[in-house]
Amino acid sequence: MDYSGDTALSNAVKNGHFHAVKVLVEAGAKIGHVNKDGLSCVQIADRNGHTEIKTYLMEKAAEFGMPLAEMPKDPSVLSSDEDVATEYMPLEPKELSEQLSEAMERAGFTSERARLQIGLALVLEEMAREMWLDQRHMCGSYAEGWANNIRQVNGTVGKGSDVDWTLLASDGQKFHFEGMCKCADPAGGYCRLEEGHVVVPDAGNQPAHSDRATGARPAADFCTAFPCCCFPEPADFLGRLPPNIRDELSKETEIHLVVATRPGHKNEYRASYSFLEKRFIRQFNDTQGRLFVLLKYLIKKVMAKKLGVAGLKSYHAKTLTFFMIGREDESIWSSENLFHLTEKSMDLLVELLDSIERPDVLMPHFFLKDGPLFIKGADSEGHRKQQIRRAAIEMRQNLQLHLQSYVRSVLKPLDSDNFYFHPFLLSEIGIETVKPDDIAKYHRLYDYIYVTLMEMVEQDLPLEQYLRDIARIPDHAYSARVCLTALALWKFGKHDSVTEVLKDSLEHRASRFVPFTVCSDAQEAKLLIWQHLQETDAAWRFVFAAKTLPVFTFLPDRLRRLFPAEMPDFKLFFYMNFNALLKCLSAVALPNLFSVSDWFSELQLDPDFEELYAFCEFCRDPKALRAAHRRMCQVVRKPIHPLEKAKLELVEKRCSELQAEQHE
Repeated sequence: MDYSGDTALSNAVKNGHFHAVKVLVEAGAKIGHVNKDGLSCVQIADRNGHTEIKTYLMEKAAEFGMPLAEMPKDPSVLSSDEDVATEYMPLEPKELSEQLSEAMERAGFTSERARLQIGLALVLEEMAREMWLDQRHMCGSYAEGWANNIRQVNGTVGKGSDVDWTLLASDGQKFHFEGMCKCADPAGGYCRLEEGHVVVPDAGNQPAHSDRATGARPAADFCTAFPCCCFPEPADFLGRLPPNIRDELSKETEIHLVVATRPGHKNEYRASYSFLEKRFIRQFNDTQGRLFVLLKYLIKKVMAKKLGVAGLKSYHAKTLTFFMIGREDESIWSSENLFHLTEKSMDLLVELLDSIERPDVLMPHFFLKDGPLFIKGADSEGHRKQQIRRAAIEMRQNLQLHLQSYVRSVLKPLDSDNFYFHPFLLSEIGIETVKPDDIAKYHRLYDYIYVTLMEMVEQDLPLEQYLRDIARIPDHAYSARVCLTALALWKFGKHDSVTEVLKDSLEHRASRFVPFTVCSDAQEAKLLIWQHLQETDAAWRFVFAAKTLPVFTFLPDRLRRLFPAEMPDFKLFFYMNFNALLKCLSAVALPNLFSVSDWFSELQLDPDFEELYAFCEFCRDPKALRAAHRRMCQVVRKPIHPLEKAKLELVEKRCSELQAEQHE
């Protein structure tokens, strides 16, 4: 949505791009959206004389049962994209609560959408376990369903967020806590748990290794964990939780240790309750989930970033939400109380800060008795703790300003109800040199396509063998299969055959999203997502690992420059977008049949940086090229890598050259 409150659909309507309108409507774009001028898509079509588009929208609205116009109850939620509001209108708490709740609902923050988000995580977790043959768990906000992206809930990973993986050590060793364990003479003896930590010689101090966000792939953390035989003594707060949450938490049987130390200590493991926390958050209702998102925004974006307070983490927002649920009566958790609950959370933060005199402790651990949560980088004089306290009080005093700023500047209403999901961008990457015989299981597509691709670059096999192997790739990787077929034929100079293969795929559209469906639970969502993956061409974005970047020497220069795409900062990884490659192959082999403008329409949905860059190579429309350049600037990860900066500069130069040509 732009500064005028226009969505991709209303912009396409305004500019008379009928094909783009069709693509967006079929993808689930909201026909009834109204911009800040009070105009619906049908009215925009009428004002601009696009009669055919107007008729189409009215017919589709009737077919889908959509309203022709749905005016937001509070137009202020569609205001400017400025980072911080400098003025705001004081509202009554109930009115602001309703404004917050309605704006967050439009951005997708509902328990129904959280269930589908959890379903995505369950699919990824299942794939990863089959791929790696181990017991890895997806944890963190992507798997919990809430707050992975504080702007909207549509499957995308927010900037500054990552995907967290926990791998349980498989050597059979378990840690046994002294005074708590009931095991007789355990192997390795007992360990003493103190403030949630145990001393382990040569443990180090880094809990995880991280992969930086790059290109289309979000950041990821990978953590090795060590199982424990029992739960430590729980904190008193657990008994205050609602019965349904207590019942759900009682199902969790595993706690583990991760490498992490207390301030001033070395060689320690810390007790981690990430599995229990995941169960807890997955039970959140709408208001509880929205409070968690607001607290994450206030702590991470306002206190840490805007007020410059160090030592705070997302985990503190999570723990604060747990305490609020444990303290507040079930009757208060309704949308009309959201602002009041946020106020009480800020008061509670100050109360928890004051409840512990130690200068290095922020608040108690919610699950672990006598387990503190430490302030990162705390000093012995308590200056950092006092800085946090002052910032919390300041934020509490200006809470309406910060929350209205969040609504106006951060929240992004959904253009459609769909979820964007590309599993082979989110799973851990490995190098596989053996082509699997059985590719019936979805995760084996990764190895099969990778090895087939590398064979084409590194080996000289008979064409018949290449084609025979490629033909085994199923329809749910259609784009990859067609691209590999065309590459094999191109390698052997069979250009007439290439054009025939590509002609058959001109009308094909890869799946860019999982349709939103209301599910009774996350398991039902998981099954629906699996069904979608196996029935549509959804496997076309891949990040592969290789010792050297493959080069398609048999392709024309302009294609060889684009594919495969190098991953910034990751010399052993490369990115293959087979949908973009299919478009580029068609643009070269079928210049009179392939429509670049139709490709531009598709890019309104879910483009990545490299796909936009590939489009710019073939675009001759200065307006579309400039729009693609703006979109590249939006989707590129910050800070911008020199490789990506160079591509942006090339596109900017091309924009100027095309404009100059038009003026001649």
